[in-house]
Amino acid sequence: MDLALAFGGLTYLFKDKSWVGKLLLGAVIALIPIIGWLAIIGWGIEMLRRRANGEEGLPDWGQFGKKIGDGFLMFIILLIYAIPMILTFIPCIGYVIVVLYTLFLVILMYPWIFIQYAMGGFSAAFQWKEFGSYLKENVVELLKAFLVTFVAGIIVGIINMIIWSIFGVGLAGLMAPFASRYSYMGGMGYPPAGGSFLGGVGFFGLVVIFFVYGFLMMYQQSVTGFVYGLLYKSTFLEPEEENE
Repeated sequence: MDLALAFGGLTYLFKDKSWVGKLLLGAVIALIPIIGWLAIIGWGIEMLRRRANGEEGLPDWGQFGKKIGDGFLMFIILLIYAIPMILTFIPCIGYVIVVLYTLFLVILMYPWIFIQYAMGGFSAAFQWKEFGSYLKENVVELLKAFLVTFVAGIIVGIINMIIWSIFGVGLAGLMAPFASRYSYMGGMGYPPAGGSFLGGVGFFGLVVIFFVYGFLMMYQQSVTGFVYGLLYKSTFLEPEEENE
């Protein structure tokens, strides 16, 4: 897999002429508890399929039920893979095993699991014998895929920090009128003013958070689907098929 091409996934979504509308709709959908989150996971899986099949552009929001179904099945798959986490109840050694297993799962197995489900269905995500042979031949490619998605995660994390900082200031702003009024009434000399501006910032921050949260989910899924699609083409297909 061409690493430079894979890093292009960080900005790929902005190349779609309709990216604003698709992401706005996705941000609204993300506000729906559970259903919205599953739909966005399904949207990311469709992104993977599009790239694997050589299709350009972001998926639209048609076949909404199928997206929810894909997201739900992927959730079940990941839940099954999380079963070994119960080993944390074993003192000392259990925690070490779980940490190592989690690193192995996230860095090396996640790309294979998503590709197997997207291109082969639910049962394909549990063909561990095939994963063993795939891992031997494609460790470097899997690490490349992890690197790009990890960078995307850092970008998302930084934006989250900024947004939640706004929320923190806003929360203080929402409380400021009450705090200042209490201080004034208590004879501390602070007039009950100055909170309205911060309160406005707080309300605006809350609105922004809800929408940015959806955008960030869409962005992460876009990058993941893009990179995993490239990984599929470079490691699952024969060279002549990859170039088609």
